[in-house]
Formats: sequence, structure tokens, C-alpha cells
Amino acid sequence: MNKLYATATANPKAVAVLIITLIVSIVSLCGIGYYAWQKHADVAEKLQQAIVLNEQQAFDRINASDPTLPPQALEKTDRTVVVANTNKTPASNYDVGFFKVNNYRAWEWGIGFGKHGGDRYIPVELQQNFSKDAAVSVEYHYGGHDPGWEVKYKLKTDKLFGLF
Repeated sequence: MNKLYATATANPKAVAVLIITLIVSIVSLCGIGYYAWQKHADVAEKLQQAIVLNEQQAFDRINASDPTLPPQALEKTDRTVVVANTNKTPASNYDVGFFKVNNYRAWEWGIGFGKHGGDRYIPVELQQNFSKDAAVSVEYHYGGHDPGWEVKYKLKTDKLFGLF
């Protein structure tokens, strides 16, 4: 304590800079707190002024591509389900809920040319992707001495063995 007192009495400019820095910091924190509180009040007021829709009104506005709806509600999907929200919480205090359903059912097909030993063949492939990262493929080898076929289960990964 004596060392701090000795430093403060020996260098009054350093003490003044420290006090000014503390005052500026406190004023800045008060300003940031006021700004955050004001933003919260604006959002709460906008939520109170929001239009409440029933299921049919929401569905009609989606079909009309109403630009006042959020982009997620207008997103093109296989199916849109609008249901009454019976489980209201402070975080989701809406009368209806939007559920977007995508039935992922992409098909792929391919044809090519193959050679095995002295045999040449034409592979014809049909692949059904039953999720975004997994598929089943059937391939038929047409031509050559012995026609053949393959059945494959495919997985898509971000990294091959953690290397690439």
C-alpha cells in the first residue's frame, strides 16, 4: 500500500489519466446499456403491433406470396403445413406455426463405357438418393462376354479419412 501511495504522490499525472480513463469507461458502459435497452423496447413495441393470423389467413397469404411474411414462410418446398400453435411459450407466442416439408427424393442415372481385361461393356446406372448423404445404386454392364451387374450403397462425407 505504501508503494502505491508513493507512486501516486510522485506522479500525479498518471493518477489523473487513470481517473479520466475510469470515468470514460463508466460513461461508455452506461451509453451501451441505454442503447441495448432502447433497442429492446423498440422490438417489444413492434411485436405488440404485429398482425395475428389464423390458419386460413396464413395459408392464403403464403399462396399469394405476400412479401410481408418472413422468407422462411415463402420458401418453396414440397409441402407447407400451417397448424395452430397450442404450445405457446414466451419465445414463440404465435397463433400458427409453419412447417416446411422437403421429401428428398432425387434420382440420378448414368451411362458410360467400360473395359475389363479384353471385354468392353456399357455400364448403365440408376441411383436413388434416400437422404442428402446416402444413396443406393444399381448398375448393369451391358455387352462383353459375360454381362454383369453391381449394387452399391454410397455415403457422402466432407473429408476422406480425415485427410482431404
